[in-house]
Amino acid sequence: MVAWLEGIEPMIFRGAATQTGVLVVSDNPIVGAGLKHVLSKSDVLCWSSGVDDVDRSTVGVWDYVLVWIQSAREIDAFGAIPLIRELGVDATSQVPVVAIHEGTISPFVRLRLAEAGARYVLPLAWLSANSGELSSLLITAGLPEEYHLETPFALRQKLGLKLDGDLAVLLEAACRVPANAWAVGADLDRIALSRSEIGRLRRIALECAGIPAPEFVRYASSIRRPPTTPEWPRVREVVREAWGLSSMNLH
Repeated sequence: MVAWLEGIEPMIFRGAATQTGVLVVSDNPIVGAGLKHVLSKSDVLCWSSGVDDVDRSTVGVWDYVLVWIQSAREIDAFGAIPLIRELGVDATSQVPVVAIHEGTISPFVRLRLAEAGARYVLPLAWLSANSGELSSLLITAGLPEEYHLETPFALRQKLGLKLDGDLAVLLEAACRVPANAWAVGADLDRIALSRSEIGRLRRIALECAGIPAPEFVRYASSIRRPPTTPEWPRVREVVREAWGLSSMNLH
């Protein structure tokens, strides 16, 4: 019985191969049900799932995957983004992933999405205003150009980062240190983070995330040697923005 139930999703899709198929992934039941309702009304075959319940092996049978990215995991407000990466490049290169979000997102969240494999970013406000057109836009691959996600290279260039980095490596390391390290105005003397640990995170930021060290010109008139890794306030700024913490404080 369990095996049969697990096979329902691909069986349904194979039985309606002429329809556009959309997998909706959302930990917000209201958003998930709303998207499924809107799409199903226009004869789009739709299946909804929570982030932790996605059957990765069936992703390839869908025409699109819509992901509500605001799914909190510890202090990461965008905890659904790692799922996109976990789908793998073989899946995301064939099945367009559409990231859906509420409010505004920082350029570093956009970079996270691009590096994870998402292809589009849609604000919920736009979806609410254009819900009647969403199905036809998906069927005709007609999502507006302004919601096409830039390439990681283009985004990195805009942000002044090295072109060959990956933010995910830094964020994985950042989530393993005390949460108060990322609080607004965190005092190094009051957080449970050693100087050596800070140095390690700064090296990861440089070598893996591609955050450059400060320009030499800033230290040209100083007796201090310029740092060879990005400064700690810069590392914290990038992590906070990538996690959606830029307007929040942690205690």
